[in-house]
Amino acid sequence: MSNIFYSEVDKNLQLELNARGRAGFFDRSTQALNYMLNKIANVELTAYEGNDSKSPLAKNYAVLGGGQMQSGRFMPNGPDGFLTERAYTQDSINFYTEQDVQANPANKNIIVGNAYTESKPLIDKSRRTGPYLTNINIDIGDHSMGLLNKATVDFVIPNPTRDLDGIEETWFRPGRYVKIEIVHPKSVIVSANQTDGLLTEKSLPNRNRIKELYPNWNTDEFLQDIAQINEFTFEGLITSFNFTYTSDATIEANISLTGTSNVYTDVSMYLSTPNKKEDNPKKDPKIVMDPVIGPTYQTTAVTSGASGTPGTSTTQSFAARAEFYDQLYNRFETLINDFCTSLAGDETAGPLIKDQFQILIPFTLPKSTVKNPTDHYILAGQQYLPKLQETDIPEIKDTFKLDPNSLLSEATQKAQFSASLEQKQLNRKSLIDNFNNASAYNRYISLGGLVHFINSYVVTKLTGTVAGAEIVCSDALCFSNYYPSLVSTTPDDVLFLPKDPETTGGMNFYGSQASILQGNETLHYYHKVNDIAKTYTEQTLTKAGWAQWTGVHDGTATSGRMYPTRIFLNLEMIEKTLNSLSQGNTKSFSMKTFMTMLSSKISYASGKAIDMKLVSYPDDPNKLIFTDTKYLKSIDKLGSVERVTPYSVPMFANHENGSIVREFNFSAKLPDNVKNLSYVLNKGDDVTEESIAPYMNFMYNAKDPNKINEVLDKYRSKHEQILVQLAQTKAKYGLAPGVPTIQQELYKAVSDYIKYPTDDIRKSQQITAPLFPFDVDITIDGINGLRYGDVLQFDALPLKYRINTVFSIIGITHAVSNYGEWTSKLKCIMRPSID
Repeated sequence: MSNIFYSEVDKNLQLELNARGRAGFFDRSTQALNYMLNKIANVELTAYEGNDSKSPLAKNYAVLGGGQMQSGRFMPNGPDGFLTERAYTQDSINFYTEQDVQANPANKNIIVGNAYTESKPLIDKSRRTGPYLTNINIDIGDHSMGLLNKATVDFVIPNPTRDLDGIEETWFRPGRYVKIEIVHPKSVIVSANQTDGLLTEKSLPNRNRIKELYPNWNTDEFLQDIAQINEFTFEGLITSFNFTYTSDATIEANISLTGTSNVYTDVSMYLSTPNKKEDNPKKDPKIVMDPVIGPTYQTTAVTSGASGTPGTSTTQSFAARAEFYDQLYNRFETLINDFCTSLAGDETAGPLIKDQFQILIPFTLPKSTVKNPTDHYILAGQQYLPKLQETDIPEIKDTFKLDPNSLLSEATQKAQFSASLEQKQLNRKSLIDNFNNASAYNRYISLGGLVHFINSYVVTKLTGTVAGAEIVCSDALCFSNYYPSLVSTTPDDVLFLPKDPETTGGMNFYGSQASILQGNETLHYYHKVNDIAKTYTEQTLTKAGWAQWTGVHDGTATSGRMYPTRIFLNLEMIEKTLNSLSQGNTKSFSMKTFMTMLSSKISYASGKAIDMKLVSYPDDPNKLIFTDTKYLKSIDKLGSVERVTPYSVPMFANHENGSIVREFNFSAKLPDNVKNLSYVLNKGDDVTEESIAPYMNFMYNAKDPNKINEVLDKYRSKHEQILVQLAQTKAKYGLAPGVPTIQQELYKAVSDYIKYPTDDIRKSQQITAPLFPFDVDITIDGINGLRYGDVLQFDALPLKYRINTVFSIIGITHAVSNYGEWTSKLKCIMRPSID
């Protein structure tokens, strides 16, 4: 599928926009005149009974607007005309009395106290029409930037006496599923002879995927409907309403809707359950930098697994764990134990002792629901950590300072200082001894497996609210940029494991080639996972459910792409995240909050190279996709990277296609962290370490080759300096993992590397593509088919904005006025061109 953050405007849509720009200026054909004269839009709102658009509500007021505006009560004359005094009935609820029973002795359905519908005949003498729409506003936004899909609808009820009850029953109902359709007549499509008024198949949801998700749908009819260039559809749930009486006794009403993919992220993930039995607690070491006594060694109680191996940490301050975590933990242990039991029949290898192997196996719920899950894995086993040396922990270098305000004597103060210093030194030695003697058994689950678990245990609770609700997160759809020197800054929590974990220099390696040659110990996370494949036969392993690990990235050592769904997350980190979210409230937190916390953990571990966000899934508005917003390349159906050509928006008379722009606004909004950017650029000082500064400097010197070369040289030098620093810091961390000060150094080194990933600024900007503090707002005639992520170019801007940058659509607002004028307003943000 095309990337949803950096995509090409549909080819047929480009033809139509260009044709509209030429209409009346270069083109005065009948088709062009029809476009200019016939572009009056109609809008129809339909209310539904259930949680999708399959069962329209069977009521008189279930439809507002649309074709009914040309008949019935909206015409002056005729049997239903608004100038006609028309008889109608008004229904209300009443209750049977004793008199009703006596009056109808033969009717057994009449029971005293039961309710029934009573119809009252009335005459409408108001000379007023039925309810009508006055304004529609629909916002489609890039969720990764905090923009949601929402809509507001304004309408008037001229005759409240007759219509208010029916409107209230239908439209003043939060949670009601509603479809909004905006339609231009087909005569406005200028390019109809070339496009047939349809978007290309490439821009539409995958046909086979739709058939798989909705086998009962008429897939051809569905795709035909959403492909119409002259029609736009929005589906959502009513979230609020209000109405006001005016001076002429009419009612002005308003309803607000939220897109269906935005409504189920607030579901609670927490269901309290009693604690599991905590037996056989052991100690798991953690190094903490105490502000008073320096580095200290702390332990937490650890629950044991089914066979007595160390488990994940728990904290006594929490009275109960989330049911979500309990089920995840139990499922994890069940899979590992079943796997070990299945291998017991291999007589050549003997029994499998769980805590003596590093086990990497698929994770599915159940296996039949996921076909070949290359990103559903669990990892468990004893980690092999290098011994912590005294030189790895900062020495205590306190000096005595007399406190003149103290009531204690100088001798007493010196004695207390000496005792404190001695205790700190003992703590330092104890830290090293305890760390070197500690167990390092851990459990990890891949992000793809965890999201599958969330869909199975959390999202399924919403089937009564949003039909087909699901978080889409698979390595077939979600990708990240590949950085050859990237390692996790917190591998104990978030681990990047390559296909061959034994390879020196991989994403799980913290050391240097020089250290290996010198015989020094280096940290190599889970490089023994393939030992189990060397111990047991392939037939035995396959029968037990084992499958070859595919790796967190593919390609060569210098190019390729990462799969965020294959990132491993420590169960202990997941538990701590759940506990921190449930603390201080009623132990209830939303799925969106939990996913945001996971995203922040992954972002920190990757030096901000990966930014996972929940956004609407383009192929299905009822689903969300958890994807990396930093990955911008578009992928074709065969998995190859496609070139994205920006669409040149017709504007001004000198454009070859005339103009389609009604309004245009270009503005710069410098954020606080780059307020000094102008000074940096104008003074020619060294480039700053802000991710945006090098690219801005490069862009603003676009016409001066000497200055461009100067920027290129500085950038190249900075890249080389950062690579050296990163290699040194990784090796330093490998000798002393877990020491807070060294971990912070590692994060700094990795995040700097992400800002300068190659020695060529032009290649780097194609990977990182930072957002520039410039944006564009344009308004055009209403049209369907534009998506957030589509890239545009504006030839009316200065040259440097056309050569080095593109503008990505981040928000689309469709508005229809009370006289049928449909406009589409596009909000765009500037970023470097990645092609």
